[in-house]
Amino acid sequence: MSTSGRIHLDAAAVVDTSRADGQRDGKFLLRATRSGTDDAGSEVAVDALAGDLSRTANIEVEAVKIYNASTVNAALISTIAGHNAAFGSQATTILDRLSGGDAALAAQMSLRSGVEVQSSGNLTVTGNPLTQGWNLTPFDADGNPARPGGQPVNLTLRAGGNLSVQASISDGFRSGGASLGNPASITPESTVVGDGGTLRLVGGADLSAANPLATIASADSGDVSIGRTRTDVIVRTSTGQIDIAAGRDVKLLNGQAVVY
Repeated sequence: MSTSGRIHLDAAAVVDTSRADGQRDGKFLLRATRSGTDDAGSEVAVDALAGDLSRTANIEVEAVKIYNASTVNAALISTIAGHNAAFGSQATTILDRLSGGDAALAAQMSLRSGVEVQSSGNLTVTGNPLTQGWNLTPFDADGNPARPGGQPVNLTLRAGGNLSVQASISDGFRSGGASLGNPASITPESTVVGDGGTLRLVGGADLSAANPLATIASADSGDVSIGRTRTDVIVRTSTGQIDIAAGRDVKLLNGQAVVY
């Protein structure tokens, strides 16, 4: 992904994701980096939308913040959550700009915080032991979902070497008593109302490619491994999409490693 480019739709552009019978359907995804002078980012590198977008049902703008790390641990998860909350507070302003005040267009649009963790070598997810991994759905003090801008987070993990997921990653699920003082654990009691985030797991990633799922084939590395000895490791999202790409192998290490 470019960190300096922008997405621009010309006034003559036509986007059509409708069904064969002409009914409006489908999703149009615009994925671009966050911009702004602060660490969280306060804008997204997408110009105000022009053209004919009446033939798509949902326009999703994913505003991506890139982090470089070799381990996804509690400290990094906390930093990311703070950045997402700060960015989400700007959602109304950003959507107003993107829609140009067009209420019909604004009703089609959603703005999601995108998180991309990159490593030129191996990347290991150890998670936060308080939440049994990484619960992408935050909750307020009353136990209600407190998603940034009211939308789920899209998470992309890209390792140039091996990606090892040793702790659960979950979005769209809650447990009893979820609050800021008692974070929601990965183990569910119910799903959260609304859409789930997209999860992308990539080993052997081609970090120079714009496509987040691009890989480089190798006989030496590039695995995506999910699991840990005597531990439940769950990768899941309630309604979102899960994409896994590897330059070599995808491995579920034991019967406690689950993806759904």
